[in-house]
Amino acid sequence: MPLYTVSAQDNETAAPVPTPVDEKTLLIEDVQPQPSETDTQPSGDLIPVWDYVKMILALAAVIGVIYFVFFLIKKNLKKKIPENDLIRILGTRVLHGNTMLHVIQIGTGLFLVGSGEGSPSLITEITDKESIDTILLKANESTPVATKSFSEMLSNIFNPGKGGGKQNLNPLNFFKNQRERLKKLK
Repeated sequence: MPLYTVSAQDNETAAPVPTPVDEKTLLIEDVQPQPSETDTQPSGDLIPVWDYVKMILALAAVIGVIYFVFFLIKKNLKKKIPENDLIRILGTRVLHGNTMLHVIQIGTGLFLVGSGEGSPSLITEITDKESIDTILLKANESTPVATKSFSEMLSNIFNPGKGGGKQNLNPLNFFKNQRERLKKLK
C-alpha cells in the first residue's frame, strides 16, 4: 500500500468539520454569581478598616525613613571645624549672583577678598590705619544673629514663656530693653 493514499477508514474516524455559527442569532445570557456561605463581605465597594490601618502604618513608615535620612544628612553636613579668633569674616556683600566681596581679618591684617564662580581671589590688603579702625569698630558693633533650628522656633511659638516668643512683642519690654541698651552705651 502506498503511503500517500487515504483509506476510507481514516476518513470515518476523523473529527467532524465545524460549521460556522451565525453571530446574529447567538444569545448570551447574563449569569449572576450565587452567593456562597463562606462569603461574609457585604456587596459593594467597602474597604475593611484593617486596610486603612495598614495604609496609615505604611505611610508613617515611609515618613519615618525620610525623616531619618534627612537627619543623617544634616548630622553629617554640620560637622564643624572648631573656629578660633585667628580668622574672622567681618562682612560680606553680594554683588551679583554668586559674586561676593568679603572683608576678612587674619590676625591683625584686613583683606578684601572676592569670590565668584571660580576660586576666591585677593583684591587688596587694607593697610590704612583709619580704615582698619573703622571696619573693626563696625564689625564689633554688629552682633551676629543666632540661628535657631526649626524645632526651637516652633517651641518659641507654642511656649512663649520659655523662649521669649511673644514676650518680645510687648511694647513695655521693648522700651525697657532700649533703655538698658542706652545705659550700657554711656
